[in-house]
Amino acid sequence: MFDSIVLNEASLPFKSADDCEQNIECFFDLLHNAMLNDIHFTRVDDTEGAWTHLNYAEGFAFGHWLNRIEDKERQRQVKSVLSSVKCPLLNMNDNKQQENVENILFVLEQDQNQEVLGLAFASLNDSHGISFNSNNIWRQQLISIVKLWGENSEENTELLDVPNISKLEHLKPLIDDFKSKRLQNKKYLDDLKSKDNPDFKNLLFTDTVLKSLKSIQPLDFKKVIGVFCKLDKAISDSENLEALIVNSGLDISGESESTMANRTLVRLRTFKHPTLGAKAFEIHIKNFSGGKRMHILPDYEENKICIGYFGKHLKTSNS
Repeated sequence: MFDSIVLNEASLPFKSADDCEQNIECFFDLLHNAMLNDIHFTRVDDTEGAWTHLNYAEGFAFGHWLNRIEDKERQRQVKSVLSSVKCPLLNMNDNKQQENVENILFVLEQDQNQEVLGLAFASLNDSHGISFNSNNIWRQQLISIVKLWGENSEENTELLDVPNISKLEHLKPLIDDFKSKRLQNKKYLDDLKSKDNPDFKNLLFTDTVLKSLKSIQPLDFKKVIGVFCKLDKAISDSENLEALIVNSGLDISGESESTMANRTLVRLRTFKHPTLGAKAFEIHIKNFSGGKRMHILPDYEENKICIGYFGKHLKTSNS
């Protein structure tokens, strides 16, 4: 499952400011509940910005509405969403199905003049869209969209049903599914051994990293497992760091000379290799949220990689 729910930009604006005021609290209830369960959001509608910048309805002033909420607990929840819940803009072509969408049109089945980029992106990533209660169309748990493209001088169409969230009862099964998968991923990481893991035959793990994997945040589970998969596959065809970077598609680099010239900083990067003893794990991977790093020690002759550390960014000569 894709890690993020995708904003259905087509569900805005509301028909009127009054209609917006009557229904917008439901949307922020969804965001708040998702936030409490570590569910993230993305968008692909070419407009990146805070929730306050969306075009909710003609004549609707977001700040004025927020300040007039009489229930102070509700107001606090909305403010916590505004400060904590991000919705970054992603490229439509960066999707799980690796579909190049430049010459593809995605429209609503009920109104084929209505383009639906967000719902399309959700479909391409086996994810869910999230919609505002601005119309009966968007209140359904499944929304049908049409994929249109040309090939060999022929027009092609495909009907897609996209899971949609517009009320709390739609969100609950998704939260339950996320929790179940996170428990599975946690057990998977907890069961890793220092070597001879069936899924990662080319990887070794220090005791340090095995211990840290037992206490990582749920949002890191899938990312960490995904990086392990890429490293395990890439090292088989890599004879140096440059090849490993290309073959894995990961953001990998070494430390600066000044960092590695400092004995104290080198000790921070020294971990006990399962077979070689204490070694400096200089090479690190940066594909993680919150500035986290994964330090590794590749062996290009044996086609093995030892994972030495995963956690906060270690101190450098510049920090």
